[in-house]
Amino acid sequence: MSISGISSLSINVMSQPQQFDALMSSLNSNPFSNRVSDNDFAPRNDIASETEQLSNQLDHIFGYRKELSAAQKKQVNRLFDQIDNILQSNANTEPSKEQHSLLDKLFDEVDEIYQARSYESLTCQEQQMVDRLLDQLDMSLA
Repeated sequence: MSISGISSLSINVMSQPQQFDALMSSLNSNPFSNRVSDNDFAPRNDIASETEQLSNQLDHIFGYRKELSAAQKKQVNRLFDQIDNILQSNANTEPSKEQHSLLDKLFDEVDEIYQARSYESLTCQEQQMVDRLLDQLDMSLA
């Protein structure tokens, strides 16, 4: 499973392991707590801030590097241009199997440049946390 292209360029590094436990605890507290909340009526800046925080947490779990060389930045931009072209060409339809395969390859190249871990290499606890963060990210973008 390729989960890429969800990172922001900044990484919010958790300074203490207790932060990881606290985050897991809050995510495990009530799976329905985020369905309807005051955040549903929050200004766009709050939603953007929440989205950035969730993306930063995902970046931290996957281990995305913060700094890239100029050449690496150019390569990442070229890869995302290719990804965007594929996705935009299929704005109203599902990408073909060939396009899915190419997207996976392109995302894998981005992950390699960023030295990111794969979803499969994460611990079970990390995978559960990623799944919850992605659900929260989906809800904040909806």
